[in-house]
Amino acid sequence: MAEKKKPVASVLKWIKKHKKLLIVVVLLVIGVFVIRNKIQEQQKKVAELLQSQIKTTTVERRSLLSYVSTTGKVESIESRDITSSLTGYDINDVYVEVGDLVEEGDLLLSFDTSDILDDISDVNTDISNANRQNQIAVEQAQRSYDAARTSNEEQADSMNDTITDAKKKLDEAMEDKLVYEKQRMADEAYVTAALEAWNSVKSDYENMKLEYENLTAEVTKKQTELADANSVLKMAQMELDEYRVDNEDEFDPTTGKIYDEASRTAYRKDKAVKEAQESANYFQAEYEKANMKLNELKDEYADATAVYNQLQADYEAAVSAWTASENQLDAMRDQIETLEDAYEDALDNQITQERNNRNSLLTSEDQIELQRLSGTTSVRTLEDKLSAYERNLKKTDVKAPFSGTITDVKVNSGDTYTTGTLLVLQDCSELIIATEVDEYDISSIKEGMRAVIKTDATRDDELEGKVSFLAPTPTQGDSVTYRVEITLDQQDERLRLGMTAKTNIVLEDRENVLTVPYDAVLSDSEGKSYITLMEQAEDGTTAQRDVYVTVGTEGDYYVEISSEEDLEGKEILIPNAGGNALEDMMSLMMGE
Repeated sequence: MAEKKKPVASVLKWIKKHKKLLIVVVLLVIGVFVIRNKIQEQQKKVAELLQSQIKTTTVERRSLLSYVSTTGKVESIESRDITSSLTGYDINDVYVEVGDLVEEGDLLLSFDTSDILDDISDVNTDISNANRQNQIAVEQAQRSYDAARTSNEEQADSMNDTITDAKKKLDEAMEDKLVYEKQRMADEAYVTAALEAWNSVKSDYENMKLEYENLTAEVTKKQTELADANSVLKMAQMELDEYRVDNEDEFDPTTGKIYDEASRTAYRKDKAVKEAQESANYFQAEYEKANMKLNELKDEYADATAVYNQLQADYEAAVSAWTASENQLDAMRDQIETLEDAYEDALDNQITQERNNRNSLLTSEDQIELQRLSGTTSVRTLEDKLSAYERNLKKTDVKAPFSGTITDVKVNSGDTYTTGTLLVLQDCSELIIATEVDEYDISSIKEGMRAVIKTDATRDDELEGKVSFLAPTPTQGDSVTYRVEITLDQQDERLRLGMTAKTNIVLEDRENVLTVPYDAVLSDSEGKSYITLMEQAEDGTTAQRDVYVTVGTEGDYYVEISSEEDLEGKEILIPNAGGNALEDMMSLMMGE
């Protein structure tokens, strides 16, 4: 028994020893149980909170309207600011007041006509004066034209005389040229004949002349040789005579021979004399023969020279005559060229003069026509002015262009009208709604679209209408808007001009289509639209499943959807309907 108590004692002893540690452990265990219970309570509260914060709805069929909302004014179907072009004229009477009902053609007001009647009288006088002035100016222009025409005819006659005279001189010169050409041809033939005659004797004459000159030279040569031979003979004789004188004793007085034949000198000298004598005799005979022949040729040469010189003189005279006729022909050519130039100049001058005369006449004709046109224009201007005054006279009575109500009168009797509105006339039998639509929405609106209108005067009653007009250009202002007019399907007597009208222009009207709230449609990262279905699992819990959809017409709160899956009647999640559920859960978890 004692052995069994020993372990117990040991435990007690250990507990006592570790009392603090044991207390900490116990406290920790208790804390764990407390925290666990607290967490379970918090989780239950979070689940209850989430269940209360999740909002769902059902996919249902309904009608959707897509529209553009604007605020406009009630206006009349036709409104006219009555004005007049009679600026500067006094108003005689005003026959209507604000609120008066008038019929088309009723007299509204009238202008004083006295000034217009005075203007008409003055213009009639001006027209009469202008017509007379125009007549005088046209007559003056006609006289100028007639004078120019007479002058042109005289100039034409003078120019024709000048051309005729120039042509006559040219023709006469051409005839003279033919005469000179014939003379030149005769002179040229004469030159040719003289040249041929001269050339026919020229060769024989030149041969004879050469022969005569050669023979003359030969005679001269023979004469020179004879003189030289006689000179040699004379010298030899002189030497011989001198030798004889010096050697007289050696000569035989009777024979004249040298006694001493052996004397060589005497022999040579004697021989030289003999040879010289023989040579002199030979040259004497040759000279006489040549001289005789020269004398025979001399007369024949003289006759040939006379003939040659005569033919040469004839040829030179023929050449001189040909040169003179050629010079005369050249002078005649120059004269003809000058006369041709004069004739051509006369023709050119005639063409130029005729052109200038035509232009002058055309200018005169134009002056007549311009004067007529100017006069007609000035008269027409006055007539237009007269017509304007007459039209103004008709405008002095201002009448209603259509039936309606006078809504404003801006002038009084006795006022001088300058410009601007005289009075305002509006057709209040049919009212329209005029509004402004901004540039973002105007392209979606078409004529004939349905419109729903509400006004304070008609309370909750909705008026129906249709778009009847779209302005092609924007209304001037700070923002870009376009005027849109809506014609009411039925007029309402409660409407008045200038009332504010709230208008919804229906862009689309979809009947019996599947719809969900805007907030139920989400987009994924690729921009595809989807909704989240809330489906019951087999274990009774609610599961979520995303389904891709195609978005169609958009209304105020709902949007049309379509999908390959049948979604009608199914419950879907509205993700943004939880409000501040996350903040509430964080507060619960933090113990707040």
